[in-house]
Amino acid sequence: MYTEFRYPLFKIVPGARCIEVRIRCRVDVISDVMEVIGKYLLSPAIMEVKNDILEIVGFINVTNVDEEKLLNTLKGLNGVVGVEYISSELHERGYCFDHFYYPHICGDYWRMILIIGDRFIEAMVALRDKLGTALDAVLYHIGFWYGYTSAENMKKILGTRGFLNIVQNIKLVTEYFAHVSRVCGWADIEIVKINPLASEALFRASNCWEADSYLQLFGRSNRPVCHMTRGTIAGVASSVLGRDMVCEEIQCRAMGSTHCMFRVKPVK
Repeated sequence: MYTEFRYPLFKIVPGARCIEVRIRCRVDVISDVMEVIGKYLLSPAIMEVKNDILEIVGFINVTNVDEEKLLNTLKGLNGVVGVEYISSELHERGYCFDHFYYPHICGDYWRMILIIGDRFIEAMVALRDKLGTALDAVLYHIGFWYGYTSAENMKKILGTRGFLNIVQNIKLVTEYFAHVSRVCGWADIEIVKINPLASEALFRASNCWEADSYLQLFGRSNRPVCHMTRGTIAGVASSVLGRDMVCEEIQCRAMGSTHCMFRVKPVK
């Protein structure tokens, strides 16, 4: 259903000689621009319209290309109003890191950081050797407060009236946070069952980052591993419902299941 998203702000192609370009042009000449740079792009270009001008940013492999001629061709295109490029010793060696975008904002509200999931899980497994299962509780509570404060922030963005209009439809608010989870790379979450009267719910998660990273690094686990994810779900539920909620992982892909399954219920 989904296409894997390749993060466009860095690209490593050892041995290649690369540059990063930012091209500003009229929207109607995009085909002319792509005809010049398309076959040299190392990753999908980022495109954004600002004040009726299209901005295109991307890494270009110039290993076997006359770099100056390519840039002059771009500058000479009718409708192109600006061409900038970045080159460094790292670019010359095929290590391309963006120099145009920072900080990183999700939507209009959230500053984002990028953490490599595998390295995080490796660090947590190493810490577990020292802290034991206490680490599971730490991760759960980190996730809880992350989810809780994210939901509280949503209330501020929507305003009290807007939030109440959404929360009256539990399915809609659940879908909202499921989309946030997927866009942020945590998991593809879907509703299995919701019981509004009992404030209980069951969610299925595909490609949960904690389970996938654990499996790739260490193979099967003998117990659930998605502690931050279940904590985040509990935090969101607690904020939305206005009562203390808990989340348990009753199936985990790291244990051999096809997906992870989370049950949310009130704290007794």
